[in-house]
Amino acid sequence: MIESNSTYFKTISILIDLLLVNLSGYLGYIIAYGTFGMSDGRGINFIHILLINFVWFNVTQITKLYQDMFVKDAIPTIRQSLWSLMFFGIIIFLLVVYLKDFSVSYRLLIYTGILFAPLFLTGKVVFLLLRRSSRAKLINYKKVVIVGAGPLGLDLKNHLEKNTHLGYKVIGFFDDDPVKLTQNHVLGRVDECIDYVKNTTIYEIYCALPDRALSKIDVLMRQADKSMIRFKLVPDVKDYFKKNVMVQLYGHLPVLSPRTEPLEIFSNQVMKRIFDVLFSAVIIVFIMSWLLPI
Repeated sequence: MIESNSTYFKTISILIDLLLVNLSGYLGYIIAYGTFGMSDGRGINFIHILLINFVWFNVTQITKLYQDMFVKDAIPTIRQSLWSLMFFGIIIFLLVVYLKDFSVSYRLLIYTGILFAPLFLTGKVVFLLLRRSSRAKLINYKKVVIVGAGPLGLDLKNHLEKNTHLGYKVIGFFDDDPVKLTQNHVLGRVDECIDYVKNTTIYEIYCALPDRALSKIDVLMRQADKSMIRFKLVPDVKDYFKKNVMVQLYGHLPVLSPRTEPLEIFSNQVMKRIFDVLFSAVIIVFIMSWLLPI
């Protein structure tokens, strides 16, 4: 899967960007005030620095800057970087205007922004250039096979290949249809699937057989369980639902219902994140500044 590499490089990228934020702020302070010391009553303190870092981190969560780092193309990455800079600047400006305790001079903010923006964008361009040469190596695709080479199985294959960020690579199909057995992407019959998987580095099976093949599905599921192979059943419900569904179990009966999670809507995600940032900013400025006087 992608997860091991993605988590490691995501953490490194977050830390580097936070380092650039603080480095730009320190250099901006030197340029603005002509001094290396930050304890001379210039209006900047530890609470301010903590709040600025907090705002930047949450802004990048809103724009999903660090999501699917190896899969996203260059243009979406640069676009999200620009949005991050814009949101960051707007929120910091609002904090300076409306929070009296956040008394950071405009001169310092301007110098910091002038330094941080090119450093940040240059870092993203360098990352994209380095990623281009080793992109395929960084994505460790998980090999899977699909049982059932019908329309549902083909749709699943196309979905996994289109959404490469899921981290799956379809090796082939298993199907009992004599016509399909002659096709190149069909590896064998359904009863040959478990033996094939056990002799390879494949540890996951997607079953896209129709409902009428229930006996085959049951046998295959039991064999996969005994062999410690992940088995995932893909029910054919596309004729009933054209979007995500929620699965609930009523005893042994699976019940599917259409759902639209409020937080799946991007505008709601943005509003929630902005509320979280502003609420936390108030806590940091008013509560922590009282608990940790500087």
